[in-house]
Amino acid sequence: MALDSLRGLAHSPGDLRQMGEDGRIHEVHLLGEWLLTTWTDHAAREIRVVALERTDEG
Repeated sequence: MALDSLRGLAHSPGDLRQMGEDGRIHEVHLLGEWLLTTWTDHAAREIRVVALERTDEG
């Protein structure tokens, strides 16, 4: 996955949202066979990766 693809995630909603244990809303993006969970730190202008999980297609 290219860095440019990650930059675009800050401006696009995830495929679903979930509340993290920290109280933040996490965006879950389905990227091929991967689930990427992030939250956007707007003050720091950063995308924080919470989890990267491979889906089980078997």
